[in-house]
Amino acid sequence: MFRNSILQKILFLIVIISLFSLVGCEADEYKLLHDKTDVSSVQIVEIVSTLNETQRNVLLDISDMDTFLTDFNQLQFERYLVGDPAKLTDGRAIKISYVNGDCEYIEYCAQEKIVDGASNFGVYYCDQDDFNNLMDKYLDI
Repeated sequence: MFRNSILQKILFLIVIISLFSLVGCEADEYKLLHDKTDVSSVQIVEIVSTLNETQRNVLLDISDMDTFLTDFNQLQFERYLVGDPAKLTDGRAIKISYVNGDCEYIEYCAQEKIVDGASNFGVYYCDQDDFNNLMDKYLDI
């Protein structure tokens, strides 16, 4: 009887741990805010935050948006399934602007989508090295 109880507890722990590992993230492709045909510009920006403001300095205007977006789509994003969406951090990001005035900033671990002047945060992340390699490729670093 004592042995059966321990086995049941161990089995229960294994099931719980398995469930937590399955709900933590889900492989997914990054879904742009709007259709690719509605993209008006793509930039690589540097985000710098101070106590009072966040600056978004343009490092590069991407001239061949189709090629860049094709390269961007090669990144393997996963989707956070639990927890609050991450906010942008200091560092390089991709800014995608749309013909209707909306835009989104994409980092390897967070996104900010600005629609009609209101900010919403995204739920995707990808490998930091892969993201930085994409930035380096276009910045010729």
